[in-house]
Amino acid sequence: RSSDALCTALQLTNFWQDLDRDWRRGRLYLPLEYVEACQARTGDLDDRQLTAPWRRALAHAAGLTREMFSEGRQVCDGVSGRLRYELRLTWLGGLRILDKLERVDYNVFALRPTLGPVDMTVLMGRALWWRSRSRERRGAGRGAPPRVWAGTAASPASTLARCCMAVR
Repeated sequence: RSSDALCTALQLTNFWQDLDRDWRRGRLYLPLEYVEACQARTGDLDDRQLTAPWRRALAHAAGLTREMFSEGRQVCDGVSGRLRYELRLTWLGGLRILDKLERVDYNVFALRPTLGPVDMTVLMGRALWWRSRSRERRGAGRGAPPRVWAGTAASPASTLARCCMAVR
């Protein structure tokens, strides 16, 4: 389950990061239920305008993706050796992209978030000073993403399946 959550979170992060690129290719991976609930209009994407409704939809999607990263963290602690550090870096890198998306207010038309040399230095430090969640029970629940609307918890596989592609 933890591995599924991490893999799904990474794929979803890539979808949110590549919204502009995918839209230009006639693809939209943001679940239509989010788009409709936020009253986002696809015409805005044609005009390369990330409006408030699109920002809300992406913020909601990113919040749920953060929850999946949280569920997937356990897999990083469940292995040893070199793989442990590779998984930690992968996990941290995915969250770093979500942080960068948030910093640009999800406007991927203005800037597609990527990881650069400074990020790699930060990620290496965080991977080396990683604390296992099993030893870090204090502060649990802090930094949880806000809920945009109530819904039932879904498995990573069903969440990924709901990221249906809408073709123009």
